[in-house]
Amino acid sequence: MNQKLHDEVALPLSEFRYDLPEHLIAQKPVEPRDQSRLLVLDKRSGDFEHRHFMHISEILDPGDLIINNKTKVFPARLNVFRPSGKEAELCFIEPIEGDYKTSQLWRALGRPAKSMKKGGLLTTCAGDALEVVSREGEFVVLRTQEPLMNLLKKYGDLPLPPYIKRPSGLEESDQNSYQTLFAEDEGAVAAPTAGLHFSKDVCRALTEKQIAMESITLHVGPGTFLPIRRENKDDVRAHQMHAEYYKIPEKTLEAIRQTQQQGGKVVAVGTTTVRTLESWALTQKVEGYSELFIYPGFEFRVVDAMITNFHLPESTLLLLVSAFAGRDSVLNAYEEAKKQEYRFFSYGDAMLMA
Repeated sequence: MNQKLHDEVALPLSEFRYDLPEHLIAQKPVEPRDQSRLLVLDKRSGDFEHRHFMHISEILDPGDLIINNKTKVFPARLNVFRPSGKEAELCFIEPIEGDYKTSQLWRALGRPAKSMKKGGLLTTCAGDALEVVSREGEFVVLRTQEPLMNLLKKYGDLPLPPYIKRPSGLEESDQNSYQTLFAEDEGAVAAPTAGLHFSKDVCRALTEKQIAMESITLHVGPGTFLPIRRENKDDVRAHQMHAEYYKIPEKTLEAIRQTQQQGGKVVAVGTTTVRTLESWALTQKVEGYSELFIYPGFEFRVVDAMITNFHLPESTLLLLVSAFAGRDSVLNAYEEAKKQEYRFFSYGDAMLMA
């Protein structure tokens, strides 16, 4: 669902590049989670101020509506062995037949992908077999002898982003730290990280100020971390997003209508929530698959304010926030965040753009 390409000037990927010192890439979350810093950006003026996330209720107004993504990350990463005995890694994306609990046929990202040829067998540490059914571009399709989720619950790991580089690897604390307070619907391969900053205390303060909270579900897929293809670097508008399943409850839709009628702001928690709400606005479908790619020039129909993290250079997520608050304002805010030693990416600090 790309925006229609008009005859305007091309949008080169290089316009969304910035330099980031490696020490600003957060390797662990702040504890407690609501102690993360919050850069507040006025999307009209480009002005910003520095706060902490625990004070977000002081910034928003009574009658505003916060909408979060209640997807839950499943243990999608699985280490396997090739017939040669060498190790390989799979990150399962979505079931092809059946649902997440019962499917035996799945689409995955494999590494090293070239070694995963049609008809080949991969095995878990316990000898469970996975047959390579086919290759689909960067993806591989695999069939298991029992529901895949059974294997993942036994041997799988949460798929932390590749820029989290710890000598010790995945830690037990990640099981909670990499899930939001709202996580219910299992099916994501990455956390909707803007939601990681919320605590029970923050939610209580929002409720006391009469700021409502509702949820959607979008199962975050590989589109959140797959780079824009280099063949599209001269005009990113040709990029195609990976489809992700979403669902919007009627209760959430009614809350949106009421908020809009009363003049409150619809505040989306994260880019996944933004894409869900704007997909609904374009299609009127409350359930389906979104391929919506948002870049500068997009007309937002639902979202008035956005809570988000600091995103990777040249990523689809950076293009989305640039579409919302303006490329120059966003990149200026990022430069300020760097000067002030904010923490970037999934376990990093937050922005509020309103």
